[in-house]
Amino acid sequence: MRRSRWCAILLALVVVGFWPWTPASAASADLTGGGGLAPGASVTSPNGRYSLQMQTDGNLVVLAPGSRVLFHSWTWGRPGARLDVQTDGNAVVRGSDGRPLWDTGTWGNPGARLALQDDGNLVVYRADGAALWSSGWDRTQLSGNQQLLQGQRITSANGRYSLDMQRDGNLVVYARDGRPLFASGSYGATSLRLQTDGNLVAYRADGSAAWDSGTWREGPTRLAVQDDGNVVLYRADGTAAWRTGWDTGQTAQPASRGTYLPPAGLPVAADTGRSWQVVTVVAPSAGSTTATLTGWEVRGGRWVAVVGPVTASVGSGGVGAASETATRTPAGTFSLTEAFGRAVNPGSPLPYRQIDGNDWWVSDTASPAYNTYARCAPGSCPFREGAGENLWAQGSVYDYAVVIDYNRWPAVPGAGSAFFLHVSNGRPTAGCVATDRATVTTLLRWLTPSAGPLVSIAAR
Repeated sequence: MRRSRWCAILLALVVVGFWPWTPASAASADLTGGGGLAPGASVTSPNGRYSLQMQTDGNLVVLAPGSRVLFHSWTWGRPGARLDVQTDGNAVVRGSDGRPLWDTGTWGNPGARLALQDDGNLVVYRADGAALWSSGWDRTQLSGNQQLLQGQRITSANGRYSLDMQRDGNLVVYARDGRPLFASGSYGATSLRLQTDGNLVAYRADGSAAWDSGTWREGPTRLAVQDDGNVVLYRADGTAAWRTGWDTGQTAQPASRGTYLPPAGLPVAADTGRSWQVVTVVAPSAGSTTATLTGWEVRGGRWVAVVGPVTASVGSGGVGAASETATRTPAGTFSLTEAFGRAVNPGSPLPYRQIDGNDWWVSDTASPAYNTYARCAPGSCPFREGAGENLWAQGSVYDYAVVIDYNRWPAVPGAGSAFFLHVSNGRPTAGCVATDRATVTTLLRWLTPSAGPLVSIAAR
């Protein structure tokens, strides 16, 4: 009888929320030190309009009505990641191995709490109520004397585009798929302010301007993120004073004040968005197992070859429609967002993971982690290891590799997985792109996240 009573008390504690992890769909909007969100869990703002979700793909997101993304931690592709609100005041997204992937940088503030507000703003508050960090509230425009701080954004009404004041100070327009459409190059800036004279200015901490739109003579303006991806400064009479350029699929070179020069010169008709680094892989025919690889960069309004051209190996089935059972290299244009290797990082600006025998790429079509990286000891993985790829076991071809983001967000089971640009062994691949070791290391040192690097694969 006594045992039953204690079991009932323990159950009651779990039900009323004394458990340190917040379960999915929890009603509270506050997370305090020692708490957090497990994969798949969420909290909702008091008015029910906004939710903070720790997605199962590893990304922490704030969603508005209609599933518009107001904020995310850029940590997708890491299933099993969780959110920890530490007792020192720092909110941290940790991978399944415990390594930090993202944080608010608010350590040294015991008693702080993470709050999701009724305006969609996610805020870290100090114990005395002072705000230490915020994601930015739900809005699509700025008006006179409003500003964005590092880590804040405004989004288009359809949720497909955002204007981000990044932590490095760069002001970037992003499409929902992660493509950068415009970048100011204002590294080191701490805030973006729309002044009452009509000028949009990125300021450094010392008050100096790192970038501006050059519209100080326009008078009162408003800055809008439009549903077509164009960010526009409008005058009081409704005419446009400045714009970044809309998302038309054409590539443009961002200048210091939003003026674009359409580049030309790529050997393929590629939808490169606003990226200014592209690797082209062009095979002479759909059945060819070799191709020409070239790295291109926008310079002076044109695409200029800066790496190669060199010969690369492609799939033994040639280039075309990829799948889990085919050995073709996928045709199309894909982002390049991360890298890995058995060897130490050669100096790549891309996120780089040095692998060992516990690193995998999941190709099990029945697993929710299909076509993602995973880390687990052989024999203990939560997927069919025979349908996965132990990265270390592939040998020297994975001394250096760049992940090709084919079929990743979302991953369609069976459409194909584990496509990389890696070191060649001189033979056709199972679908990857492979070239000589020196070229792969050169690409790794060249590819820069802020450039929105892409790979465009085609057959003539």
